[in-house]
Amino acid sequence: SSSALTPEQKSLLDNIAGSIDYGNLNFDSAKNNALQNITIKKGGDNGLDKAVGDISTLQEILKDNNLSVVSQNGVILQISSKTINQKLGSLGVAYFGSLYSNLSFKADPERMRLIVNGGGGYYELTDNGDNYSYKESTKDDYEKFSLIASLEGDSDAHKLVTTSFVLSEIPVGYARTFYLKYGNLNLGVSGKLMNGISTQHIIAINKGTDFEKELKDLASLDNAISSNNFGIDLGVLYELDLPKYRYLTVGLVAKNLNSPTFKSTFYDITIKPQYRMGLGYNSKFLKLAFDADLVPNDMIAFSNIKQQSQMIGGGVGFDIRAFDLRFGAMKDLKQDTGLILTAGINLLGFLDIALQSSTKVTDVDGIPIPKYLNLRVGGSFSF
Repeated sequence: SSSALTPEQKSLLDNIAGSIDYGNLNFDSAKNNALQNITIKKGGDNGLDKAVGDISTLQEILKDNNLSVVSQNGVILQISSKTINQKLGSLGVAYFGSLYSNLSFKADPERMRLIVNGGGGYYELTDNGDNYSYKESTKDDYEKFSLIASLEGDSDAHKLVTTSFVLSEIPVGYARTFYLKYGNLNLGVSGKLMNGISTQHIIAINKGTDFEKELKDLASLDNAISSNNFGIDLGVLYELDLPKYRYLTVGLVAKNLNSPTFKSTFYDITIKPQYRMGLGYNSKFLKLAFDADLVPNDMIAFSNIKQQSQMIGGGVGFDIRAFDLRFGAMKDLKQDTGLILTAGINLLGFLDIALQSSTKVTDVDGIPIPKYLNLRVGGSFSF
């Protein structure tokens, strides 16, 4: 019967009151019946549910995130002809230049709880899945575990970590084809000189952070470190030569077998070995492919904690005169991204555009954002 509340406000309170778990409702009589703990079931009020859900989503994003930009470029000179290949094999030399740039928020998982200073005391809001609770906390917990407290003063509990890594490679490769009764066996080995130039920045996130100054420092290469190493790659490809399987191939590649390491500002950068196998069917107009990482790969994304990837997938391609179309799907066994759908187009054998997007999304203000999104644009030509 209160005239101080609007009908909408009364409806909101009715919804919340009807969702309270009264078995988990506690008052402290020693503090004038101050509310000590309350648990509210989800579904009572959509607005409140969304607010708590958004907070939980933000906490998860801060724990697991990474933005990467990669540019890979190269030129290859191959010395080979049919006669030379049959008797001696093929020799090649190349130059590859790659840029890996990463940015992520590296959060202290121990200081992510939503504990607030309510003036007369400390309280914590927790999302329990099918309900959320609001309970009394302590000053000690606030100072040790609160996300809000960790952003005050000069704390470095949460930070932005950036890595820029320029990798130059000069590989010298040798390959030989062995002509067998039912197919061709191709073996290749490459030794490469490698140079890495890297710089890393750590920016503490708190109220005192001077972001203008920090962003200017990011553009500077004054602290870049250069170091040299070498790498070894191996590859094998078997081409079946049977009437019904003439276009079927199977291959295996092993890259950076010696784990070349490069010095950097804070953490040395090690390129771990990569092992990948694949099957292919290549006719004049149709291509089918399946490939998989045989072991997990450490991602060149040093901004976050233990990021690994292990892809498995396949697809189909159509060669239609001036352009090629590709469609496929893949799954990262080490990342919670769901099924990843892929599509690509190649124009005139030169310009190539590919898009990869996960079916698993994160809702941000009602907009579904894929948990994995990868856009690749490239080109190549040979003569």
